[in-house]
This record gives sequence, structure tokens and C-alpha cells, in this order.
Amino acid sequence: MNSGVVLPATEEILAATRCVDDGVHRVLGARDRVIPWMGKYEAPIEALSLIYLVIRHAEAVGTLARGDLVMLPSALVVTRAAFETSARSQWLVYPKEVYAREARWLAHMKSEENASERLGKLTAVQGSTDHSLGVRAAEIQKFREAVSERLPPHIKRIDALPNLRAILVELGEEAKYAAYIHLSQFSHGAYHASSFYRDDPWKQRVLREAVGPLDWAPVLELTWWALSSASRRLFRNVKRGRAALRLDDLDAEMEGRITAIRVLAMNPSAPKVGARVECGGPRRQ
Repeated sequence: MNSGVVLPATEEILAATRCVDDGVHRVLGARDRVIPWMGKYEAPIEALSLIYLVIRHAEAVGTLARGDLVMLPSALVVTRAAFETSARSQWLVYPKEVYAREARWLAHMKSEENASERLGKLTAVQGSTDHSLGVRAAEIQKFREAVSERLPPHIKRIDALPNLRAILVELGEEAKYAAYIHLSQFSHGAYHASSFYRDDPWKQRVLREAVGPLDWAPVLELTWWALSSASRRLFRNVKRGRAALRLDDLDAEMEGRITAIRVLAMNPSAPKVGARVECGGPRRQ
């Protein structure tokens, strides 16, 4: 029976996705143990909410990998979302001072205020008589400013969120910005993104689908970073969090799985699992 799968996942890739799944289970288990000590402040709770987003993104990457390796372009888009969400979560709780974290939470909230205001103006120009978005923006602004006034005087107010590169610099992860640029090409439909399906025209115009197991190594590696780094950053700031979250053994296992993917994919004598297949547009059924 034809399952419709173009490029089945290798055992090494399947093992890496299982490692990510184990990490998700450990993060959620640790959360259950430390929830009573999360405290009264908003930044840690919002950082946890962002981690939930990262978890869903990580699960989606695993689902795509297990389903068919030619789903790589979509996995790259989802990995970018996981990466950026993780960085935002870490940035929220990076300061040691709790009120500095709250100031960051307010800046994070302002992004929703700005989005509602922009969408409200856009829909009004397009003739909408629904003013709910503008009302929501005003409500958020009122609440945000009221909370900001209650912060201690020495806490710096943040007018706008820093860009991702600045966030990565603060986190000591600037080296990963190049990977983010690569991922962004697939979110924006850039020329580079279509390279899986064509050779450069000044070489030879050939349409094909050039996706292989090796291409999944950085996707799974960055997905694991997004999940583990955001979780560690949050739990180290929560009472009993360090003891509750144990990921060191999974770090080592994931590193081994990624290495295995790269070694097998680059070994000329290793069996190749459809590294290059004809591009037939939509998936074959």
C-alpha cells in the first residue's frame, strides 16, 4: 500500500524526536512540582506561557519529522517560531531583580497594545465599524501605565522590546543569530528557501527536491535549544526549580542523536534514504 510518504524518517531522526518528547514531559513534570512557588509576579507566569508555545512548536517539529522528511521547509518555519519565542521567554526573566522582570513584562504586554492599535486603524481604513481593537489597545495602555507607575523609582521603564539580536547578545547566545537568519528565509519565502527545489539558474536549471536527513540536524538541535534553554532560565529563578528540572542527561543524549544524524548522512558508504527525489509539487498520495 502506498502510504504517500516521500522520504521516511531515519531511525536517528526518530530517536532525536523521542528525546525532545522526553524533554517536554520533564518540563511539564517539573512545572507541576514548582507551581506553588511561582510567586505573585507576572513575568515568570508569562515566561511559562511562552514555554507552552515552545512546547507546541517542538511537538509540531517532531510530528513533521516523523510524518515525512520532505516536510522540512515547514519544520524550519516552526523552528524559527520556537527559537524566537524561547528567546523572548528567557529575556523576560533574565534580570535578577524581580521588578526589572516586571518592567520587561510590561514592555512585552505593550506589543499586544501596539498590534491591536495597528489592526484597529487598518480595519477602520478598510471601512470596518468595529472599534473593539481600538478599545482593547486603550484598555491595555491604561492598565500597563497604572502598573508601571507602581514600580520602584530605580527600575528602568522599557518603551520598546529589543530586537532579537540584542536579546541574544544579552543571553550570551549571539552566535545563534546566524541560524535565525537562515530560518527566517523560509518564513519570508526568500530566494534561498526555494533552493530545495531548484539549482541556481547560472549553473543548470534543474527542478528537484533535494531534502535529506542531514538537513534535519540543525532543526532538531535548535528545537532542543529552544525548549531546554527557556525552561532552565525560568526554573533557575523559581524556588526548588533547579532541583525539579533535570535535563543534563537529555542534553548528552540529544547531542549524540544529532551527531549520529550527521555522521550517517555524510558517510558515503551509508545507505541513502532518498536524499534527492523528483519534485512532484504536492505530496504523492
